[in-house]
Formats: sequence, C-alpha cells, structure tokens
Amino acid sequence: MDKRGKLALTNEVGIAAPPSANSQGVIDLAVTEDEKFVYVQNAVSGTVDGFRVEANGSLTKVTTAEDLPAFDESGMEGIAAV
Repeated sequence: MDKRGKLALTNEVGIAAPPSANSQGVIDLAVTEDEKFVYVQNAVSGTVDGFRVEANGSLTKVTTAEDLPAFDESGMEGIAAV
C-alpha cells in the first residue's frame, strides 16, 4: 500500500515476493493483529507461506509450512492469524 493507503505495485510485474515452487492454489490469506505478518493459504499444494510486512509495505517471505492436508473433501479450508 502506498502512503495514502491505496494498493500499489511493488515492481513492474506486480509480484510482491516469489512464492515457493510448490505453492499453488491460493484461496485465503490472513494478516496478524499487529499487521507485521501475512500468511497465505495454498490449498492445492497443502502449504502456507508466511511473509513479513516491511516498513514500506513490501512483503518478505520468511517461511513455508509444508505437508498440510491439500484441499479436497477433507483438506484445509480457510486461515486465521493472531
């Protein structure tokens, strides 16, 4: 987000931070209450990517949780961050 609170591209292709090669099927995201981290649920691949929110609003990938249940009839659906 820019200084006026509007969404802005961080680079010319519009990718804030590269996901993992196996991060597919983004269906949900959550921001922590302190707004310092963003978590993205990749249901198709059964992963969650974690990003740190930098002072300028850009995202830096800090972690990937793997081996979670992939989205299907009993897989993960939805995410929450605290």
